[in-house]
Amino acid sequence: MNQLRLLLVFIFICITNILMAQAVKGTVSSNFYPLKGAFIKNVSKKSLSVTDNDGNFKIEVFKGDTIITSFIGYKTDTLIYHSQTFLLLSLHTISGTLSEVVIKGNHLNSLQQYKKNQQIYRQIYRIGDNSNIFFANMKSIDNAGIGINIDALFSNFSKQGKDARRLQ
Repeated sequence: MNQLRLLLVFIFICITNILMAQAVKGTVSSNFYPLKGAFIKNVSKKSLSVTDNDGNFKIEVFKGDTIITSFIGYKTDTLIYHSQTFLLLSLHTISGTLSEVVIKGNHLNSLQQYKKNQQIYRQIYRIGDNSNIFFANMKSIDNAGIGINIDALFSNFSKQGKDARRLQ
């Protein structure tokens, strides 16, 4: 009876160890140099690990889980876990060359640059313009009059107007 209990406990421990996920350690490298910051993803369990400075990592896996290893500039590697005690993953660089790179510049003289800035920063130039404070409306005799431009008055005395004039 005592031996039967001992056998059942032993079987229970074995089954729970088999069913539980195992934390597996490993290293990611390329040409025998460790890769710092490589991603190791267990697709089946949806867990993620990142390599340390020496390319080492630790991730929880079950037998049969799919593990994907990726790093910028390297080909992605896929592995099916089969109860290995240590994973040594090697990634290969993606080789690609550019055919030709053309850099074009467009040099503007100072007047063209001023006009371009004036168009881009139209709001600053409008606020900083302290001319035309007074205006006259002479379109018809019935509606003739003289007025004060509030925006020009504001930009003449406000801090925003002063700052805008300094930026011009």
